[in-house]
Amino acid sequence: MAVRTTRQEQILGAIPARTLAALLDFPGSSGWAVDLGCGEGSFDYRAFPRARIVAIDRAITGGVISPRARGIVADSTRLPLKSGACDLVVLNHVLEHMPGPVGVLREVRRLLRDRGFLYISIPDGFGFDDWLYRRLYGLCGYGPEGHGHINRFSFELLLRLTAAMGFEVVYYCDWLSAFTYLPAHPKWKWLGRLQRPLIVLTRCADRVLRTNLSRYGWMFLLRKQSSDAQSGIGSPAHERRAMEGCAEDDGWLDDDTGQSVPWRPGASAPATLCRSTIIPLWAGATRLLNRCRRATRRLLAEPIRQWSDRRRYLVGKRFYGAVHQHLSGLRQYPDRYPMYPVWLEFALSTNLRGRKVAQQLQRYTPIRGARYLDVGCAYGGYPIAFARLGAEAVGIDINEGFLSLAADNARDQRLPVVLLQRDVTKAEEVHDLGRFDIVTCNDIIEHVADVPATFRNLSILLRPEGLLYMEIPNARSVGQVLKDGHYGLFGISLLPRCDAMRYYLESGCMDEYGVGYFHRLSDYEAFLSENGIRLHERGAISDDDLVGRVEYVRSALPAVRTALEKRLREPGLSPESQRALHREVSAYLRETEAGLARYEQMREADLRRMTGRELVQDYATEFWQLIGVKRDESAVPLPERGHEANRFELSGLI
Repeated sequence: MAVRTTRQEQILGAIPARTLAALLDFPGSSGWAVDLGCGEGSFDYRAFPRARIVAIDRAITGGVISPRARGIVADSTRLPLKSGACDLVVLNHVLEHMPGPVGVLREVRRLLRDRGFLYISIPDGFGFDDWLYRRLYGLCGYGPEGHGHINRFSFELLLRLTAAMGFEVVYYCDWLSAFTYLPAHPKWKWLGRLQRPLIVLTRCADRVLRTNLSRYGWMFLLRKQSSDAQSGIGSPAHERRAMEGCAEDDGWLDDDTGQSVPWRPGASAPATLCRSTIIPLWAGATRLLNRCRRATRRLLAEPIRQWSDRRRYLVGKRFYGAVHQHLSGLRQYPDRYPMYPVWLEFALSTNLRGRKVAQQLQRYTPIRGARYLDVGCAYGGYPIAFARLGAEAVGIDINEGFLSLAADNARDQRLPVVLLQRDVTKAEEVHDLGRFDIVTCNDIIEHVADVPATFRNLSILLRPEGLLYMEIPNARSVGQVLKDGHYGLFGISLLPRCDAMRYYLESGCMDEYGVGYFHRLSDYEAFLSENGIRLHERGAISDDDLVGRVEYVRSALPAVRTALEKRLREPGLSPESQRALHREVSAYLRETEAGLARYEQMREADLRRMTGRELVQDYATEFWQLIGVKRDESAVPLPERGHEANRFELSGLI
């Protein structure tokens, strides 16, 4: 049964007429209603001409109190009415005045037929309104009970009590206080002027502090459960079981003999302001403070985070905003671009990485006054770091968007950096740059289409005894195999480029595959040597780290094997991609296990150390750092076979 109340009815505490009409006029209803504790009438009896209403109270002198109701003077615990004769019983602001509420509810249950309705309206005994009511009437000489409010009910207590008596809740809502009792004494009629301001203040406090200061109490519509005899509802034992754990039931239950035990006024809970007002106000103030903190955090969190990131990455405000705007389209699709956090970290850390490399190369050659070139400068962190140390810094990149970001970075740092759009694979585009003392090429060589031409042009750009620094990802390291550093895909770095492109698209990636070719470390060393560049250092591996890194390779192989089996079971890959992935990863596992076996077979310390370093360089080092020095003016020409081999892969891709 759908029952609703209007805002006006909630404020005035009136019984909705349409609610009573729905309860008295439904099919099968006999139309008998009992208004228990009626006073002057809980509702307008004349609005229900077909209902037969009995009004019961101790203050009725007898006879008819309304043309549509019969008045009876009786005790609420012993009513002179037949059992199961009523469809509706109304307890409108009654239970808080009854010395024995359990006996009243038991008598109501007796009067109601099965599935009959009980209407209860009751004040919140621990709310601000009831506390104010008791204080005002206590000051007027009515005693601590406050003009007859001898019982205190909480929401949970009333639910437990009615459930113990065999009633189920159909509907309930809050009654809002109108503070009509404020002129509690003739001498205090001026308190009536506070009625409307108090209504406004309590409503505002409830809205802002999330308290219940404006709540007078509740309205409950309950229904009597059927088949009491079968379920045992209503027996003293059931009532005690249902009320177990309820601290406010002192003196309300019958003893084992079934006789009513006198209830002690005020025994349920003390009339303290602490429980009714201070605690809700404190909780409301805490909630308001938390809301202010959250609002402040929302307003200031982003500026504070940006300021912290800029200080941590040593970047300016212009560049920081440009990077986020450049990558903003990727952030909206985390499933399609799971590497977005890695790309963002890589972009923002460009100045830190540039400073680290500049400090490292200072040990080999003076930087102040030297000509410096960064090939594939991207976000410009390396030219900025060398310009800060006094070098004449130049950065080239094929991507115009990266050059724009690098320009923003240089403006933030206020350093003179020359940024040019050039393709390092084309000699005609780089010859006009001149010669440089230092050339760096970081995370670029795997993206170019013509690797031999790139090494040849790098040699041309270097002066004799010039320094070349390269950082190249190792496609065969276990970390890169498990999760590629560019796209986060398993095993893609082991595949030939044509298979890698197909695998990349079948994995749900929508952008163009931007990786070119991966080579082994020996191939890169050969490229350097053929172009007249002597390898000076390729990353030192200490003896202390050697054993631990070898064990890292050994422990990672089961994870590679498990990842392969899992990836092959996942849908979306074509049979060609599955075969290529299985072929390359299986060959990689066999090769790595063979290298580990050779390492274990070496008994001589020097040979074992040399084999372990090769193993670590090939499978545990994720990035090779190569430092070379150009030997003389003439560069050794590239063998024709290497050039044609690279071109063959390109033609096969096209």
